[in-house]
Amino acid sequence: MLPIEKPVVPERILAVAKEKGLYEKTECHVSLVVEKSAVKIREGLAKADDPEKAKEEILDLFNNLNFEYDLTNDYSYQEKSYTREELDERGLQDEPVHLRRSIVQVVDMPDVEIFYNKVAELLNIEIEIPVPHTTVFAWSDYEKKKDRGIGISSKKDFKMFSKGTIHI
Repeated sequence: MLPIEKPVVPERILAVAKEKGLYEKTECHVSLVVEKSAVKIREGLAKADDPEKAKEEILDLFNNLNFEYDLTNDYSYQEKSYTREELDERGLQDEPVHLRRSIVQVVDMPDVEIFYNKVAELLNIEIEIPVPHTTVFAWSDYEKKKDRGIGISSKKDFKMFSKGTIHI
C-alpha cells in the first residue's frame, strides 16, 4: 500500500456519500499489490528457477519505481457481495456473508502498469493490471468491515463491481 495525502473531496461526491450512508475514510492509500495479485506473484515465485533471485528482482523493481500519481476527477460507486464460498476460499470462515460499498477516486499512476508488466515477464505469469484508485468512502453491513474498501484487483473487477460513475 502506498499512503497518499487525503484528497479534497468535491461537494457532489460528499453529497452522494451522505445520501448512500457511506463513511469517509480517515486514511487514503493506493493498493499497489492487491490480494489476488499477491497470490499470483507468490505462485509465480514458487515456480521460479531461483525464487530468491526473482524476489530480489521484484523488490528492486518496486524500490526503483517512483509510483508518482495524479488524482483524477473520475469517481466510481462500487459494490461487492462477499459470498460464503469466497470467504471460505480466502480462509475467512469466521466472517459472515456481507456487502461492501465504496466510492473510489481513480488515480493516474503509470508505474503500476510498468511494475505489473515486468513482474509478469520475470515470473512468466499472466497477471491482471489493477485500476489505481483510492477509496474515499466505504460502508459494509458487517460492522468490522464498515470502513474497508471492496478489494478491486483488476480492470475486470473495477467494471464488474461498478454501480456507476459519479460526475462532479
